[in-house]
Amino acid sequence: DEPRRVRIYATNDGGRHVLVCADNGIGIPDYLRARVWDPLYTTTADGAEENPLGSGLGLGLSVVRDVVRKLHGTIRLLDSPPPGYSTAFRVTLPLTAPAP
Repeated sequence: DEPRRVRIYATNDGGRHVLVCADNGIGIPDYLRARVWDPLYTTTADGAEENPLGSGLGLGLSVVRDVVRKLHGTIRLLDSPPPGYSTAFRVTLPLTAPAP
């Protein structure tokens, strides 16, 4: 019954830019945490009519991970999201472009 919330915040930490995106949705169960990075893996395709998230192709997180890696960054699903949120991802990117 709680309204949906998304929190995005960013900061610099040394030579890296840190971006955290959190939401208060249904969360990701422990047994699915490793699978969220698999291309074409989705939990929203079946029963999309009843699923509050709608349906998905299962490409979003794998594409984001690939882009972040090409920018010499990292992305991870946090074990402990901020208070009041159920899921959070943390992206770190270099503040300066790496030498070619």
